[in-house]
Amino acid sequence: MQRRLSKRMAITTNSDILRHFRPGPEIASLPKWGWMFALGVVYLITGVVALSSVALATVASVLLVGVMMIIAGAAIAHFRSLLRLRLSRLSLSW
Repeated sequence: MQRRLSKRMAITTNSDILRHFRPGPEIASLPKWGWMFALGVVYLITGVVALSSVALATVASVLLVGVMMIIAGAAIAHFRSLLRLRLSRLSLSW
C-alpha cells in the first residue's frame, strides 16, 4: 500500500534541504545587515586577540563575569526590596 506524503515530508535528499535553506536575494535587502557584518568582524578580531593573549582574555572574562554578578546581585536586591514594600503595604491595609 502506498502512503501519501504531506508537503512537509516531501524534502527527502540533502540537496533538497540545502535548496530549501539557501539564502536568496532577499537576504541582501535585510535592513541593517551592515551592523551584523561589523559585529561579526569585531567578534573575529576579538577571538584572534583572545587566542594570542591568554592572560588578557582571562582577565577580561573574569572582569566580565564579575560585572555580571554585581548586576545580578543588584537586581535580586531590588526585587527583594520590592517584595518587602508590597508585603508591608498589605500588612498595613489589614
